[in-house]
Amino acid sequence: MKIRPVTEQDKPEIDEWISRDPDHSAKDMTSDYFDALESFCIEDEDGPIMYVGIEWPQWPDRALARLHIQFNEGQQTRTGTALLRAFPIVKEVLRLLGCSQIIFESVSRPLIAFTKRRFGFRRVPGTDDYITGI
Repeated sequence: MKIRPVTEQDKPEIDEWISRDPDHSAKDMTSDYFDALESFCIEDEDGPIMYVGIEWPQWPDRALARLHIQFNEGQQTRTGTALLRAFPIVKEVLRLLGCSQIIFESVSRPLIAFTKRRFGFRRVPGTDDYITGI
């Protein structure tokens, strides 16, 4: 498992993945990965698994980090494995940066169930946001 910065060369793949994602295809998600304070790619020996952008909605207070995640549809096993291996690392880095909570928005039932079960995310009432403490 490797975590590396997102580069301009990743943009075509991100655009392709977004076009196949029912929720993200209607949104301009590409800019999230490049305009976010931090953005990175998680990959394995077969290549990229997901792209993650971190937004700090309460800048300069880094207490809350919003994650924007784009993964390749139909790769649930690789995505799950990558999340299990990489999320604890991302969580620790965010903690060291002063973050105490992580939030993301999703309507993907498998992703929501996975993050609730494995990482303790809970729904923010009245939204499609899910939050957990660090």
